[in-house]
Amino acid sequence: MEQGIALRRQGKLGEAEAAYRAAIAHDPDLAEAHYNLGVVRHAQGHAADAMQSWRRAIELKPDFVPALNNLGSALLELGDIAGAMAQHRRALAADPRSLGARINLGNALRLAGDAEGAVAEYRAALALAPGAAMAEANMGLALRDLGRLAESEAAYRRAIALKPDYAAAHKDLGMLLLLHDRYDEGWREYQWRWQTALHRPRNYDRPWWRGEDIAGKTILLHMDQGHGDTIHFLRYVPMVAARGAGVVLEVQPALQRLCARLAGVDTLIAAGETPPSFDLFCPLLDLPRIFGTRLETIPAQIPYLTAEPGEADAWRRRLAAKPGRKVGLVWAGNAAFSDDFRRSPGAAPLAPLLKVEGVSFVSLQAGPEAKALDAVPGNEKVERAGAGFHDFADTAACIAALDLVISSCTSVPHLAGAMGKPLWLALGDVPDWRWGLERKHSPWYPTARLFRQSTPGDWAGVFQRMANALKSYKG
Repeated sequence: MEQGIALRRQGKLGEAEAAYRAAIAHDPDLAEAHYNLGVVRHAQGHAADAMQSWRRAIELKPDFVPALNNLGSALLELGDIAGAMAQHRRALAADPRSLGARINLGNALRLAGDAEGAVAEYRAALALAPGAAMAEANMGLALRDLGRLAESEAAYRRAIALKPDYAAAHKDLGMLLLLHDRYDEGWREYQWRWQTALHRPRNYDRPWWRGEDIAGKTILLHMDQGHGDTIHFLRYVPMVAARGAGVVLEVQPALQRLCARLAGVDTLIAAGETPPSFDLFCPLLDLPRIFGTRLETIPAQIPYLTAEPGEADAWRRRLAAKPGRKVGLVWAGNAAFSDDFRRSPGAAPLAPLLKVEGVSFVSLQAGPEAKALDAVPGNEKVERAGAGFHDFADTAACIAALDLVISSCTSVPHLAGAMGKPLWLALGDVPDWRWGLERKHSPWYPTARLFRQSTPGDWAGVFQRMANALKSYKG
């Protein structure tokens, strides 16, 4: 056992695994050996094996708090929120003073939508350990969910005061500052994302562009995070090219055809392809900081993305016979995103829209959520287009034939906005940072109109207001 622990601390995971397996072979009922084997297997990227080891440790020792805690955290990573809460509550029953179990239960409660319960657990953790920076930082997230934004900022800043290099707290503070249009400090704090576990910088043997002169050089601009983020920040590509650089642009495969007509690109590649020779690189989401973007200087030269003309014409012919205004609908984002339940209303709230006369609706929704429309009264009025899309170029061609896009906060509204298409966006009471607070229009997308929840969770009210507006919409 001791040998395995020493090897693990030295980073020799393979040797540590062998030591723990030898200990288990000698004594199959040694709970600590199963627990430590799980820790090593998790560090090696084998979550299922790790969970099996922790479950065995718990069978042998039901009040084994570290194993209960680790199993709960692993279940939360897999999206099993109820299972995670059960394990953390078992850990607290065995040891009410377990700081890790308090914080982890708070994390699970927050992802279950119980931000108040999460705050209570984080406060309990701070009562146990007043210097627990993680409890402060995670409380900042829960307070943000509750709309208590000043308190959220204070919690992040307390976490950073306790641990100045706390990258996640800096990053989350940055996003909160951006939400408040405090861009100067917000971009700087958001840059800390590169020191968090979820954001790893590219390992290129080339300089990372920080804004210096690049005339005559070739720069690789690469995707950073989701499809919507890529679409949002593609607007900066022509600005980089205007600095005199040749631009190699890397995007997600689903965006490659769409970006074929983007200005300023010399070479376009899909993620996973080997780039041609380049002198330096930069992630797309670093560009607002490099260009010193402030609210009044947001580059909004719209459109900067266009549909392939022949494909757009084909959609116009397909929809020509449909009466009235042609309106696209999207109601769900990527369910794997941890906060998706806060931004995706689902199909049910669309019902008031489908009652509006003189409108032809087209579903742009792709993925499993597309079928959710079947349960909404009036769904027979909707053309199901999204199920046939293969990439965002297909989506763009359909959008080009529409008069208006109505969407939740996901990648499609970024596309509609980048194309200059009229866009109505349904937002939660505390939205993603880029939509700001209270304003009815977006400085990033001038054709967007923002419909916000008046109370948390009130999607019905949002879509009823949209339906009322749609009745008089002239397009």
